[in-house]
Order: sequence, then C-alpha cells, then structure tokens
Amino acid sequence: MLAARIQRICRRVHAEESQSIVTVALMSLFILAILAVVVESSAVYIQRRNLQNAADAAALAGAQELDGTNAGFVAGTLEAAAYAEDNVQDLESFGAVPLEGNRAIRVEVRKKAATAFAGWLSFGEPVVSAKATARIAAPLYGGPGVVPLAIAHGAIEYGTSVAIKVRAQNSNTGNFGFIDFGSGANDLCNFIREGSDTSVTDPQPSEPGNVSRIRNTDCLPHRLNAARANACLTFQETVEVIGDKEYVRPECNPLEGAGLGSFPDYADTQPTAIIVVPVITTWEGCNGHCSLDVVGDGAALREFAFFLVDESTVFGPNPTCRQGGQNQCLITGRFIEFHYAPVSTRYELPTGEYDPNLALLKIIQLID
Repeated sequence: MLAARIQRICRRVHAEESQSIVTVALMSLFILAILAVVVESSAVYIQRRNLQNAADAAALAGAQELDGTNAGFVAGTLEAAAYAEDNVQDLESFGAVPLEGNRAIRVEVRKKAATAFAGWLSFGEPVVSAKATARIAAPLYGGPGVVPLAIAHGAIEYGTSVAIKVRAQNSNTGNFGFIDFGSGANDLCNFIREGSDTSVTDPQPSEPGNVSRIRNTDCLPHRLNAARANACLTFQETVEVIGDKEYVRPECNPLEGAGLGSFPDYADTQPTAIIVVPVITTWEGCNGHCSLDVVGDGAALREFAFFLVDESTVFGPNPTCRQGGQNQCLITGRFIEFHYAPVSTRYELPTGEYDPNLALLKIIQLID
C-alpha cells in the first residue's frame, strides 16, 4: 500500500509539473507577444515622428517657391516632392494641395513602416503618414536692415537719380529725410552703417535735424567702403536686369547675403550700397517732430523700397556728402523697382498676406 501511495503522489507531482510547464510556456508566449507589440509600437512611433519632421521640412521647402500664383504652387510642389524623395526612405506616396490662394501648401507623405515582428503577429505591414502645412506671409512692418531714412511715395522715380537726404539749405521745415528709431540722432550713424534692428511703426516719428555726423568716416563712408570691397557698390554690381525688370542680387541684398557681419573685413557694417527705406505718403506738413504715415493701412502691407546710394555721395573729387564745408550732405541714388525677396523662417512681428509686388520680405511659416 505504501508503494501504491508513493506512485499516486509521483503521478500527481508529474501531472502538476506538466501543467506548470504548459502554463509557463503559454505565459512566456504571451509576454513575448506583449514585448513584440511594445517594440513594434515604439518603432512605428519613432518612424512616424521622423516622417513628420520630413513632412514639415518638405512643406517649408515647397513654401519657399510660393508667390501667390498657380505657377508658384507647381514649383513649390516639385520642390517639396524632391525633398521628400531625397529624405524619406521607402516613400510610398506624396501629395500636395494649395491653400490660401496659392500662398500655402499642405503636403502629405506616406511610407510602409519597417518592422521586425509585424508578420509574426499577423499585423501586416503598417503604413505611417504625416501632414504639414506651410505658408508665405509678409511683415506688416519692416525689421532688421532698414535705415532711418524715408521717402515720399510721390518722389519715387525709377531709372533716374533721386535725392533721399537733402542739404541744409534745401529744407525750411527742420526735416532732411530722417526718421526716429527711438534713440534720437545719436544712433543714426550706427543705423545707416549697420541697418537697424528696430521695427518701423505706423505712424512713424520723424527725426528733425541735418545730423551732419553721418558724413563721418565711421558712418556712410564706412558703409560704402565696405560695399566697394564687397563688389556691391555700383549699379552693375548690385543689380541684375532680366527683361525689363531690375533685381537686387542676393549677395548685395542688405536683408540677405549682405546682412550685418556677412563680410569679415567689415563685421559691423552692411557691405552694400543698397539700403532699405520705408515709403511714406508725404513729407508735406511735417515741421520739426511729427508723425509720418507709412504707406499701407490696417492689415495691409507697409511699403518699403530698395535704394542704391550713388558712389559719388562719398567717392570722387567732389563728394556730395563730405566732412567739413557748409554742413553739406546730399544723398542721391536710384530706386530699384523689383527685387528678390529674402526668406526668413522666424519672424515675431505682425504678418500679413504676401504680395510679390509689394512685399519686402517673404516669411515662411509652418502653421500646421
């Protein structure tokens, strides 16, 4: 009987061991399945995040070609598609749609996610997708690079010499073409040499006074010397004529290639004779300190102009803006009718609808 009891106990233990092995095996499979799902989910999430980054970059690349026309959208689509092709491995599909009157582009990219266990788990090959929207806008007010001079809209003439800053004897109102960027006359020299990082407001205060210090070698002459060294002094150097249109060359654009610090020999200077000035409705009626109306109202873009300072202002046997003499300083030059729009991806001032015929800056913004 003892032997029989021992046999029964052994059979029971063996059965329980067999059941435990089966239970452990099943639990192991379950745990492995959970781990596989976690690993796959993490892998897919990372790929989706990377794909979103690629979609954002593709939308920004495409938006740089937008100009509010269908042709601009087509060019933007090609640019965005090329970026996606080059940067998304195993790209399955790409799509783009125009928004906001061809001033925005929405792109969508899709790809099959690379997985290790999807087939084993019978999930198939998951597809990940991402969408992004970027738009073009323009600043309502000018920002970095604008100099503290203003021109009346009616005084703008193309293809001829224009005075943007007059001599002492040519003004009986106390104003000579300057505007106030909030620091008074003391910083005018720096602003003319470097461009200002102060935004133009509307209305914009004037800065009365002839401010003869801009004739100093540290001011306008310093800027034009830098422009000469940088081959951005003359019309032939700064402007490209295509058909009947004049374009500022990017390398001579004070808001692009010739920005502050772009030329090592003149680190504190914008090395170009091209300056950026706000356009006001009129100087008439402005005596001493006054408020000037910058062209453009409400949410409309404010108007700015590119002005090429004539080298004879500083150089030559009889410079028009020279040190000494009878407080003389006449700044002449010519306006450039068309220009390349520089691109910025970060801009904190108010923006408005982009118009390629008016906008000084093209702002590229990721909005979705």
